[in-house]
Amino acid sequence: MAFVFIPSQAASMATITKARTGQASSIFNAGKQLGGAIGVALLSAVLAAVGPTQEEAVHVDVHLTAYHDAFLAAAAAATLAVAVALAIHDADASTTMTRRRNPRAAERQAEEPAVAAKDG
Repeated sequence: MAFVFIPSQAASMATITKARTGQASSIFNAGKQLGGAIGVALLSAVLAAVGPTQEEAVHVDVHLTAYHDAFLAAAAAATLAVAVALAIHDADASTTMTRRRNPRAAERQAEEPAVAAKDG
């Protein structure tokens, strides 16, 4: 799941200003929770529609067709998600991304001319 949540959050936050990061994060997390709830509801609906059990004369048999159909529905949802993910272009967010400098590297660069001046 980390391979899905972390990149999707990074992509969704790429165009957000620092001042709006809190609001964007709460909306992203709410959407993530809503997506999980919809997924569980979808698979539960498929299981209920097909029927998880089948009654025989003396005992109840598990009806595996319901689980097969639920897994098929999950696979269809995953395929749809992959298609949406492939439609996202890196160039759309690249103009808003800025490279952050490492503060230690900046300090070292500032010290290097001073050291060179002492030695020279």
